[in-house]
Amino acid sequence: MDTQKLIREAKARFKHQENKLYLQEKWLPKLSFAWAGGMWTATPALLAFLESAPESVILADEYGNPINLSTAEFKKEAWRVYTSTTTAWYDEYQKTQNIR
Repeated sequence: MDTQKLIREAKARFKHQENKLYLQEKWLPKLSFAWAGGMWTATPALLAFLESAPESVILADEYGNPINLSTAEFKKEAWRVYTSTTTAWYDEYQKTQNIR
């Protein structure tokens, strides 16, 4: 195998990994949102919990503050933040895949 080809492939893999980390740093903070006086991060774990939670629940926010929440409205907002952010993240990731 040609040495120059190996160097190009290694640089492409490094660049891809670098772009992936950049996108994580850019989009993960956008999963955070304020609700009912607390700060939350829309994660799959939170969304799964909310699917089985009762109508009203007390949850600790990102800072450990207990907050009494109406589950239905909170779940809608968490899903909105999660889907809008991850969709935009995915779209940008796909663009970097096509460049590679």
